[in-house]
Formats: sequence, structure tokens, C-alpha cells
Amino acid sequence: NMQCDTIALALKCGLTNFAVLSLGRDNAEFTCDELPALGTFHTAIHSGSDDQYIAFRNYLSARFAYLINKLKETTDENGDSLLDTTLVLQITCMGHGNAHDTNNAPFTMATATKNMIGGRGFSVAHSDSLLDTVSAALGVDGQMQTYGGGAPSGLLL
Repeated sequence: NMQCDTIALALKCGLTNFAVLSLGRDNAEFTCDELPALGTFHTAIHSGSDDQYIAFRNYLSARFAYLINKLKETTDENGDSLLDTTLVLQITCMGHGNAHDTNNAPFTMATATKNMIGGRGFSVAHSDSLLDTVSAALGVDGQMQTYGGGAPSGLLL
């Protein structure tokens, strides 16, 4: 949570307009002090039980929710919520851990910006489509060259 607080303060002070909260390296070899019995996230993804994986995902999603709430309650120099001008993404590099693929990896986007088309879910086949999905959510799809797998598919209303 302290890392989320630092991100909010850096955005509030105008020190940056981009921040990343990354746990571990790309091989997910990190542990959580709050979940000592679970071992590493890497193990939970690849060979752990469903309960291990769910506990880690719940923990990571709680950090995401904390960051969203922190941005919502922190104001910028104009007195507006930081969430009004920030797009927050929760990403993971792994879809099905035992298969070692990135297909159907869970992503979550959150913002309060009025420029974002709200109330829509997006389904992308591969993580390369994430940038295309963000473009579609912001309403600028078709105006930019696609990245990776092309246009998002399976838009949910």
C-alpha cells in the first residue's frame, strides 16, 4: 500500500504522469509477507493449488483496488480526483500457468475520466492486444496503427 501511496503522491505533485507498480521480475518469483505459507507467485501460477492461485490473485486485486481508491481520494492541483485523469491497468504476463502461455491473461482497467467509454468489458485473445484494447476503451480505435494481435474482439456490453 505504501508503494500505491507513493504513486499517488508522485502524480499529485506532477513529478510524473506515468507510474508502474511491479512486484518481482518477469518470472513472478515474489512472495507476499501477508501470505507466507503460499510460497512464490510463480509456484502458485504453475504448480500450486487453485486455492494458492486464488489467494494471490485476491491479494493483488486488493492492491489494485487500494490504488484506485487512493487515486480517487487524492486531488490534483485543480482539485480534481487523480482518478479523473488516470487510466489504471492491472496486468499479468500469464494466462494459463501450466501451459506457459499468455492467452486469456486477466487484465483490469479502471478510470473515472469522462473520455473513457464506460460500462464495457473487453476480451482479447493475447496480451499483445492490450494496447489496442486501451485504444478502443478510450474511443480512439481505428485512428492508430494496431499493436500485436490487432483490434480487440468479443466486446461485452
